[in-house]
Amino acid sequence: MKDRIAAEVLRLKKKYPGFSPEELASALGIHVLKKAMGAFSGACKGFFICLNRIPYITVNSELSHELQQIIICHELGHAVLHRDYPEMMALHDVALFDDTSRFEYEANLFAAEYLLADSDVLETMMAGIPLSSAAASLGVPMELLDFKWRAMEKRGIAPAAPMMARGDFLRKF
Repeated sequence: MKDRIAAEVLRLKKKYPGFSPEELASALGIHVLKKAMGAFSGACKGFFICLNRIPYITVNSELSHELQQIIICHELGHAVLHRDYPEMMALHDVALFDDTSRFEYEANLFAAEYLLADSDVLETMMAGIPLSSAAASLGVPMELLDFKWRAMEKRGIAPAAPMMARGDFLRKF
């Protein structure tokens, strides 16, 4: 599963080098809509849906630009990895960022792989700075950095991960 996700991200990065999550969505024919969905902790961050075979990612416009990019990338994970799973849409409505959902875990892993280069993560983490500082310097939440580190660990290119992230970490933002 994890190797499949890393391979898919690598394929996309080779085909669309340097693309931001929004640019990648556009290149893949996915419409990105920004809508106000609330700034409170339980507010919807974003979602992916196909309507009449047209794919859409809707992201909460009340989030910071950086967090919007992470959410768009997470939703791209659903678009790329889960589009052919009919049950994904039913789960998505009720289980957004649920750490027990395979779909949410895979979308988080997709975002971590796409947004964080192995070399940048290794350099930052091996500098001996606290995880929170490393994540801040990379512009991502600690939990997303943890997802990336664990993926690198499983591929044999990083030592044991310093923490264990929950799959629902985006819920707190």
